[in-house]
Amino acid sequence: MLERGSPAKASCSLDAATSAWVREVAARSGANVSAVILAASAALVHRLTGHEELTVVPPPEGVAPTLRVRRDARLVDLVPQGAKAAPSFAFDDRVQPRLELALEDRGAELELTATTHGQGRSGHGAELLLEQLEALIRRSSQDPGAAVGACSLVTASTAGRLPDPRTPLPVSPFAPVTDEIAALAGRSPEAVAVASGNAHWAYADLGAAAREGAEKLVTHGVEPGEVVAVSGGPSFALVAAIVGTLAAGAVLLPVDPALPARRKELLYAKARAAHLVIAAPETLVIDRLPDAQQLVPPPDPPAVAVEPAYLVFTSGTTGSPQAVLGHHAGLSHFVAWQRERWAVGPGDRVAHVTSLSFDVVLRELFLPLTSGATLCLPERLPLEPGSVLRWLLEERVSVLHAVPTLARVWLDSAPPDTVLPDLRLTFFAGEPLTADLVHAWRKRAPRSTVVNLYGPSETTLAKCFFVVPDQPEPGIQPIGRPLPATQALVLSPEGELCGVGEPGEIVLRTPFRTFGYLDAPELQRERFRRNPFTDDVHDLLYASGDVGRYRADGSLDIFGRVDEQVKIRGVRVEPREVAAVLQRHPGVHDAAIVARPGPELVAYVVSTEPAAELRSFLRERLPAAAVPTSFVSLPSLPYTSNGKLDVAALAEPPAAVPRSTLVEPRDDVERGVLAIWSEVLGREDVGPEDDFFDLGGESLALLRVAARLYEMFGCDLSLEEMFDHPTARELAERVRAAEAV
Repeated sequence: MLERGSPAKASCSLDAATSAWVREVAARSGANVSAVILAASAALVHRLTGHEELTVVPPPEGVAPTLRVRRDARLVDLVPQGAKAAPSFAFDDRVQPRLELALEDRGAELELTATTHGQGRSGHGAELLLEQLEALIRRSSQDPGAAVGACSLVTASTAGRLPDPRTPLPVSPFAPVTDEIAALAGRSPEAVAVASGNAHWAYADLGAAAREGAEKLVTHGVEPGEVVAVSGGPSFALVAAIVGTLAAGAVLLPVDPALPARRKELLYAKARAAHLVIAAPETLVIDRLPDAQQLVPPPDPPAVAVEPAYLVFTSGTTGSPQAVLGHHAGLSHFVAWQRERWAVGPGDRVAHVTSLSFDVVLRELFLPLTSGATLCLPERLPLEPGSVLRWLLEERVSVLHAVPTLARVWLDSAPPDTVLPDLRLTFFAGEPLTADLVHAWRKRAPRSTVVNLYGPSETTLAKCFFVVPDQPEPGIQPIGRPLPATQALVLSPEGELCGVGEPGEIVLRTPFRTFGYLDAPELQRERFRRNPFTDDVHDLLYASGDVGRYRADGSLDIFGRVDEQVKIRGVRVEPREVAAVLQRHPGVHDAAIVARPGPELVAYVVSTEPAAELRSFLRERLPAAAVPTSFVSLPSLPYTSNGKLDVAALAEPPAAVPRSTLVEPRDDVERGVLAIWSEVLGREDVGPEDDFFDLGGESLALLRVAARLYEMFGCDLSLEEMFDHPTARELAERVRAAEAV
């Protein structure tokens, strides 16, 4: 029975049967009873922290002071032979909260007392730690052959706060977003659906344009279920084309017009796109694509999936992006939740600031257009960083979706007195959200509720949310709780539900997941797994690859990956995909990509090709976020004895050394570009023929350069142009060309 003590102290007694087993294990090991409790405590700390070596104070007699723990070992195997542990002990300061344990033999039962100094982020206190320790010892006694990693840390007091993967999830019907838009066109025909500057289009206009677009697609031979790629800059015509594509029963493939031509061709082919729609303010061009094939959805569709709706691409590991097929029910489920939970409706103005190839664009478009709100379009995308806050202010935007790193650049680039009084909702997603950014954002948007969203594309847009409080806790913010009809499971390597505070893989369960991947059966089987806790063949779990843990209240933290995938400006990037593409260059004999803090990608290559050539090669084949900012040439790559890349042996990129500091700038434009580079890079020794990336520049720094170029010269250069012209002299030529237009 557990007894409450002070907030930092708690006691419990092991029952007689468990206590007898502990004494038996001690006798067989030639150790004392405290040594068995010490081994169990070390196993628990290992489960909660991942530390495999733990230092004990005071150290047990007769053995080394450092205990080594493996989760695949039995508890009886972790007891050091002949160890004599003190009746009270503590672990070193790496274990937080700091844990001290004391043992008292009360005859038939052993009494344990835990003292903790503070609580960890998961809300672990002495009482919960003792519950988990008692559970681990008791379950080991009931099954002595079980590994300590297989002993559940879900306790009686926490089970009700954690999801039960056996529970049936409710399934409700949701109307397609196109039906919602058509209904609004009938109910509120004069309400403003889309605004761009001084131009406005009513819901009646959108309904009519979408119907006309759907009819044109059918006239051009588009069949229901065929994939239609839609591309173009932000315009009413683009919005109508997207809605019309869905209304025609086709599958939407939104494609960023700024992508390199080879990347677009690859996406069309991988998606089996039959038609391409290019939308411009005054024209709508529909072309039949060559080599179109029938779309074949992956097996084991979700129970609620009726018709495919859209395709988006995520980074793959083989040098080729992976297509994810979403459906109408999943899209409508998310949009309906967001609309109802946050009371989005007439009077709200929702910003469109996201690239077409990023699935966030679906919630940017369909949240307002199914709510009777207004979708606000900029003149072009991407917006110049220094102008984003000004545009949000001018458009009186009330709802915004943002990626944390981009939001930071917007804040840094905007005039310090820019405040957004109309912004009431900010949804952050795509990357970890920090308290520092929340504080900085609230200074500019004092009325805005800040919501942290989480969810991979494979489970439809987002599946967890956390409302950041007025005083956010330091560091990375939680991802909170799941949406309705969704469970966020944290599973151990053994496939069991993790206890509070125990790291594991975040696995999402929802009938509103996507179909999954096109033409990737192995990846489909790896990521979409049968729920082992039920017999329903449609009940698949999506293994996200993200590492998370439950808090004491059942909410969720996220803090890493089980693989090498990284997020750069909200875009998922697989380093192995980048390496596979780089290895196709005829001048590259071997290549590896490593994510360094930032995060930014570093390419290690066995090649004599200049970095500019390799960067240009990748730019033609990959999105900008996946292009490394540093290239390190090596005679060979280091590998371990088992054939794996030895990342530890790869040095950090060397400090940038300018090549041409003695070359004088030709004119005021080059001098201006160099001044901006010096300001952004924090160095004076830059020359007109130096490469921005060789000087230590990276993608976020490039965004700041774009902002300063706009302020100084009034030219709005895209990131793609700047990647393709990385020297100050080349960039100055682009500035002159832009000024001449």
